[in-house]
Amino acid sequence: MGDETHNEQATAQSNGATIVNGVLVDMIDLGVQETPWGPKRQLQPVFEIDEVNEQTALPLKVRRTLNNNLHEKSTLRGLMKSWRGWDLTENELKNGINWSKQVGKPCRLEIVDAISKNGHAYLKLLNILPPGKTKLEPSGFYKRWEPAKEPAPVATEQPELTSHAEVFIQLNDPVMAVTEAKPTGAMLPLPPQIEQEAA
Repeated sequence: MGDETHNEQATAQSNGATIVNGVLVDMIDLGVQETPWGPKRQLQPVFEIDEVNEQTALPLKVRRTLNNNLHEKSTLRGLMKSWRGWDLTENELKNGINWSKQVGKPCRLEIVDAISKNGHAYLKLLNILPPGKTKLEPSGFYKRWEPAKEPAPVATEQPELTSHAEVFIQLNDPVMAVTEAKPTGAMLPLPPQIEQEAA
């Protein structure tokens, strides 16, 4: 269980949520995806948390699909502001966030058990908070996909058999671990297991 203040825990409990320690282990560039609001370039942060799969003893992971935009009311900007405690810099707003520097940084995650449209149980990320006294580090077991070295993975599912359920997803299209590349405009099919999150 993560460190939290009384007010944070009370807020989380009112939402039926839990606060856990986490660390960002990857930021996947999903490319341009078709959404109900038109084509959007999307990202998927991947966090490890301080709870483990009872079968594998490996850390559980939490993911969320976000639109890659940083306007004032965007979900991505709001989550980053909540995590770091301050708004984005002028350089970040102009040139984007350097995710290679963000990967590996600890945080706390407000999560809740949820069921996807396809009936799969997963951990839904509600908010990212600054780290508490316990600062989680990457376990070293998560492998970031490097498209230059490996063929594109095939989408698979492996539901967790724990108090929290997670769906491990590998994308069937090339993705980038760091999102410094400019949008190409190419439309990449989004695996149906990934929940659409509109910002």
